[in-house]
Amino acid sequence: MNKPTEEELTQLIREDMGELRNRLNRAPRRVRMIEESTRALRMGCWAVLPFLGLAFGPIAFKCYVKSRILTGLTWNPAKHHAACGGILGVFGFLVSLAWMLSFLH
Repeated sequence: MNKPTEEELTQLIREDMGELRNRLNRAPRRVRMIEESTRALRMGCWAVLPFLGLAFGPIAFKCYVKSRILTGLTWNPAKHHAACGGILGVFGFLVSLAWMLSFLH
């Protein structure tokens, strides 16, 4: 049995490192996905408050959309947080907009 040459060993290490690098690159994306989901819920809660919905509503919806894009085909443990945040953001924005328009008439 022949010993592998240094070039063969280097090639094997590169192949193994490539697989490891692919696994490690997925971790930051999952962290960003979960952070965006919880951020959507936080912003959605702020958006329900009168007048603040005009500012925080679009931010909450943007965070919701961003978390859905980052999710792709993977499992998002905080997807319910993102959905609630998006709904609260849209609801808060519309209620705040109606509230502001009622003062103009």
